[in-house]
Amino acid sequence: MAKKTLEAHLHESLSSGNTKKALYVAVLLGNNVNNIYRGKSPLCWAREFGNEEVLACLEKKGAKDILLSRDENIEIAKKINKAMEEGDNDKAIELMDVLGDVDIKVGKWDEPLLMLAGTSGNREVVERLIERGADLEVENEFDRTTLAEVFFTSNLDLADYLIEKGAKKESLNRCLRYAYSVKKANYLIEKGILPSEKDVSWAIKNNYENVAMIYLESSENMDINAKDERNKSLLLQAMHENHNN
Repeated sequence: MAKKTLEAHLHESLSSGNTKKALYVAVLLGNNVNNIYRGKSPLCWAREFGNEEVLACLEKKGAKDILLSRDENIEIAKKINKAMEEGDNDKAIELMDVLGDVDIKVGKWDEPLLMLAGTSGNREVVERLIERGADLEVENEFDRTTLAEVFFTSNLDLADYLIEKGAKKESLNRCLRYAYSVKKANYLIEKGILPSEKDVSWAIKNNYENVAMIYLESSENMDINAKDERNKSLLLQAMHENHNN
């Protein structure tokens, strides 16, 4: 686990109103009074928390108001993603302390760091990002949240953790046609995500008979005679297509 930095201690002291400790940490910063923490320099944080004593102390030491730009945040987020890919969580977390916008999107599919950490099964970084206030409902370019993407990877324990932390289960609605196993289908049902006749049709058509059976049994209101806009039976069509394939 990465060690807490002086900048982190200063932020913690300022946020809790502990001026004595904040002044002590400000002195310990020495020539590093412009080091960035969570996208801002110490002077910015002292100003934001309205601590005049710490503000004066930092100004005497030559501190400046510095805010990370969007481009700078993107570059740091890319480095965090690279560290995760290399399995270096300590480095990823250390860089996370510098990052200002934890929801900024990076990567091939324009995804937030929480989603990148979640789909790679990196529980430690996921937890740290949530502690930093990462938005659980940010979507990627496919309009899917981190919870939905984690479900696709079959990491249901991590999906449970995200729900526990406040992720909306409703985002799993679009996962009904991606439940390729009985385990995943049952998981959706247990979470109250109920399928429609079209979802059953999808399962039959794609040869997921066990999933189709779970879906059929999940709702007393399921209409096995449901028809599409052309007045044709959804289930019969699905079975016909399955047979032809």
